[in-house]
Amino acid sequence: MVNSNPTPPKFFVYDNRTWVGRSSLIKDLSSQVRDSCHLLILVGITGIGKTALGERVTIELEDWLNSDWDRYLQENFDNEEQSSDFASVAARLLEKCGEPITPEDRKDTQRLLHRLVRHLQENRYLIQIDSLEKILQGNEEEGWSDFIDEWWAKFFKAWLSSTENSESRFILTSQDFPAQIDPEKRFEKFWFCQLLRGLEKPEQLALFGKTGLDVSNEAEGRPFLERIGRAYEGHPLALKVIAGEIVNRPFNKNVSAYWKRYGKEVEEVEKAIEEAKSGGITASADDKFKLAQYTLNLRRNVKSRLEKTYNRLHTDVRNAYLLLCESSVYRCEVPEEFWLSHLEDWDIDEEGQEKALDTLRDRYLVEELIDENNQVMLRQHNLIRGVSLERLKKLDDEEGEEGEEGEEDEINNSSSFEASNTEQKLADEQINYQIFSDLSPDDIYQLEQVFQNVFRQINSIDARRSILKISGINDGFIDNLDFNLSISEFINILISKFLKYKVYSQNKNYHPMVVFIDYIIKRHQQYNLDDAQINFLNRIVVVGKEKIKALFA
Repeated sequence: MVNSNPTPPKFFVYDNRTWVGRSSLIKDLSSQVRDSCHLLILVGITGIGKTALGERVTIELEDWLNSDWDRYLQENFDNEEQSSDFASVAARLLEKCGEPITPEDRKDTQRLLHRLVRHLQENRYLIQIDSLEKILQGNEEEGWSDFIDEWWAKFFKAWLSSTENSESRFILTSQDFPAQIDPEKRFEKFWFCQLLRGLEKPEQLALFGKTGLDVSNEAEGRPFLERIGRAYEGHPLALKVIAGEIVNRPFNKNVSAYWKRYGKEVEEVEKAIEEAKSGGITASADDKFKLAQYTLNLRRNVKSRLEKTYNRLHTDVRNAYLLLCESSVYRCEVPEEFWLSHLEDWDIDEEGQEKALDTLRDRYLVEELIDENNQVMLRQHNLIRGVSLERLKKLDDEEGEEGEEGEEDEINNSSSFEASNTEQKLADEQINYQIFSDLSPDDIYQLEQVFQNVFRQINSIDARRSILKISGINDGFIDNLDFNLSISEFINILISKFLKYKVYSQNKNYHPMVVFIDYIIKRHQQYNLDDAQINFLNRIVVVGKEKIKALFA
């Protein structure tokens, strides 16, 4: 083989300046490619390092390529400016190999397939195809992911059936496993699928160190970096983004300052995990995991990519999407039946439940562990769970809206509405209004001061939520509040929602602000309220109750 190009290419992702770890895995995978593995598939969640690992394995195979980098070809389906149908890609690859392609060739997909397979059999190339999930589509009936263009399935079948004497190799990276590749497992010895997980603790610290942060044993910020790495389960992309934020302004490598600003997000994750382990609180839909979005850079680089994963799942296999959202209530690993039980509420039969779970397995959105009793347990990665919890809340909102619309349709379509019901409906329309909408600016200001006294003594998100719930405010009202805001912002929004609340005849003795003020009046000593504040609150409660009474007199 002639050395025509000894200069390594400019890789899509791999950067030697920031690469750390995975040494034994690189050695193992490159060894397999040298041997009988003609098709290496790297799978895992978005941002876990699949493309970079494929490129790093390629560097390990430089001698296998005889240092001829013209023999390394790369296609990335994230590039939407290029066509991803098989015929277009096959033509591009053949042209990169120096093969002439005529207009007639481009029209004959079978001819392109045959030419590509034969050329790769006879000549040594290493071809990396990234973001394969972009050319896959979920199969609602079977659960797995199929190629959108059937010619891709035909190509890989033809390729694997001819690999006995083939010179070339493929590296594929994907968030989903392409189930049409050797579904009958006839050519298992010629392909291998590697699931990629996060970096180990030493690798996490090495990554932080490569960005210029002090990770020595004596470093003040090292414990914080270890906690960040643990919360993110070694997710390389997220850790790189965080490292970049710490290194640059305004933190300028001050890890402690970064922790003081954002450490509460990691502590929220630690708290939930600890409660699951030691307190037995294994499920909570109220957890707020914002690991993917508490800074602009995380939203741009991590959250946006995760959102695309969820959008594809929602479109392709809705049952699997429902399962991922519903099972996010679990803080730790739980038996498989715990997850599947949530789909019973959606009237999905046992077969549909299993297919939904298989879809999550094929897309690596569920992690499986074996406990001490040899039972299979399921969990979600912390980053995945954070987005799932957010989507679960939206799912509940959508379900509620659909329910309300359904009720309205049922009423509107009824042809035998009795006169008494009509009168009651008209009466409700007149009395459903905001009894505190005319509260004076001075009264609102005094409310803010009182609530400052109360919430200043509450230093956690869970405690804020708990005091509202214990006071007697219903879950529907509480679930629409953002507990991650600063105290001032939270109080402003809380009062605004109190003032906008409408009283309904179905629950005419209830108003969340009256309930909450009654609660804190009884505990005025605990919240250090003076006589003037107590008198003010009593006046608000009396006025509110009188208005409610007058409405239904």
